[in-house]
Amino acid sequence: MKTYTTNTYMAGINNKHLNNSNIDEEGGGGEHSRKSNLELLRIVSMILVLLVHYVGTVPITLDSIHDNWLLSTTTIFLHSISVICVNCFILISGYFGITWKLKSFLSLLYQILFWLILVYIIATALGCNYKFYGLLEIGKFFGNRWFVPAYIGLYMLSPIINAFVEKVESNTLGIYILLFYLYSTIIGYFLHSHEFDEGMSVISLVGLYLIGAYLKRTDLKIFQLKASYNLIIYLLIALSLGGLNIALLYLGISNSPLGYLNPIVIIMSIFLFLFFQKLNIGYIKLINWIAASAFAVFLFHHHPAVYGIYQDVCKHIITQGYLAPIWLTLFFFALFGVTVLIDQIRIVTFRLLYH
Repeated sequence: MKTYTTNTYMAGINNKHLNNSNIDEEGGGGEHSRKSNLELLRIVSMILVLLVHYVGTVPITLDSIHDNWLLSTTTIFLHSISVICVNCFILISGYFGITWKLKSFLSLLYQILFWLILVYIIATALGCNYKFYGLLEIGKFFGNRWFVPAYIGLYMLSPIINAFVEKVESNTLGIYILLFYLYSTIIGYFLHSHEFDEGMSVISLVGLYLIGAYLKRTDLKIFQLKASYNLIIYLLIALSLGGLNIALLYLGISNSPLGYLNPIVIIMSIFLFLFFQKLNIGYIKLINWIAASAFAVFLFHHHPAVYGIYQDVCKHIITQGYLAPIWLTLFFFALFGVTVLIDQIRIVTFRLLYH
């Protein structure tokens, strides 16, 4: 197994295009050295987040399968394809390495507060039932939207994690990750420890971050497959998990295998990540520009004043039968477009305020 020295690894993560690859990136497309393959995955991951929240509006039980087999099974398979959304998002951060800088950290916090306050102002202006209650609602936003505080926690821990990654050899890091996920699978997945919170926790993000760092360093043959093979493996695992979910329901087992902590889901996430990592699409300005605002899509649609509306729209789309995929595509496209355009205000205002 090939190993990398500390200097070699640091030379990789300190490249300019890597330092500008966190989800709190101020702008997009300004670095021609920054390839667009993983920026495209950033966009795809956020689309899959929207899809996860879409399928979450459809209750799946054995009765629902009997009542509407096509809708229920389609929903299950869409869930199995999209469950890796958060995992891939964090794998990107681990692969590039979060470089802790005050400006980047303030940019991340500003992006969160920008969308929190802006949406409340718009909701109030439109006469919605939500009002801005200051720190109380900010606390509610942080508490009920697990990814925001978890990612900030990962961001704060990143210098410590990076120091560990820099010092260990590749094979030692791989062994540590195996032990970490043995612990995660037993304590978190099977014993449902609150510390892991079904994968919606800082500790789970740390594990994914470590995998991303390992994938940048390792040359194991299993990770050197052609891009198309990685995509096929991802799809086969997704279809298998979807089929397993249906089989479990027929056996009277309601616990779904489609969870963030399922080690099979994590493996599936790795293969989708590797597919995009091996795509040779060069630099595409539009992709990088959109990717810089991908996190804003999450902050907007999952805002307390918006998420209920988002779910209502999804429930309406579900009733459209064979036209549902078309309406869903248009809805996601419109949501992405509006968010990315509004987020340009956030990017410009942060630059002005910071300087």
